[in-house]
Amino acid sequence: MNGFGKSVGLFQVMELGRVESPIVLTSTLNTWKIADSLIDYLSKHNPGIQSFNPLVLECNDRYLNDAIGRHVQKEHLFKVIEKANYPNTDEGNVGAGSGLTAFGWKGGIGTSSRLCESLQGLYEVGVLVLCNTGDPRDLRIDGINVGKHLTPPGVLDEAGGSIVFVIATNAPVTARQLQRMAKRAPLGLARVGGIVSHGSGTSAIAFSNSVERPQIDDAHLTVLFRGVVEASEEAIVNSILRSKTTIGRDGNTRHAIPIEKLQNILRVHENISVDMEN
Repeated sequence: MNGFGKSVGLFQVMELGRVESPIVLTSTLNTWKIADSLIDYLSKHNPGIQSFNPLVLECNDRYLNDAIGRHVQKEHLFKVIEKANYPNTDEGNVGAGSGLTAFGWKGGIGTSSRLCESLQGLYEVGVLVLCNTGDPRDLRIDGINVGKHLTPPGVLDEAGGSIVFVIATNAPVTARQLQRMAKRAPLGLARVGGIVSHGSGTSAIAFSNSVERPQIDDAHLTVLFRGVVEASEEAIVNSILRSKTTIGRDGNTRHAIPIEKLQNILRVHENISVDMEN
């Protein structure tokens, strides 16, 4: 949605509709280093193949991380791929999310999913988000402008930064339909107050692991679109709620959102809403 970001491999995926490698998320200046390491991994496990399309996306963590040091090594990538498991519920300060900021608070990795029932079947849609964007004054949770009442200490404007959505489904859909699903992810960002600022690299990639031939009519995609929007919204919120206060380079600090204060704000607004209904 906004191209202020780096990536490797997206053009070929957009053209051919096929993912040939693990989808790797990292910090900005590690993008090419990780893509090179990913080729080493793919060639190791696919002897005789002479070309690969490594797929790498990024967010910039330079406020907390010594980004110019490019400290992520090949062995880190290999270890992450080999230890990947299901179900994996790790969120917050993990992986590429370790040094990120979301709406001024400590952010990182968030996940969510939905069951989507259509006339052609019951399907799952899952979203993993790498969240590093948003102005703290804009943050909304459940439609409530939390940023109007609660902002992180020392952060006045953090509208820049990027966000990456990885969308997975078991629905038997085409690459074109997956692209349509990916376009809905930023709507989830909008629901939590994101405006896709000038400095925000906002990208999404969607894939299906179905082994069936694509068979869903376009007219039946709406329930999957809704799943993408809702799961994207919740994944962003989770990326904030599950993150912990982090002190990074030069003493730079990002604070975890205070859960109890947040609960009180949401509770007050819920009570006001009930009173108005009565």
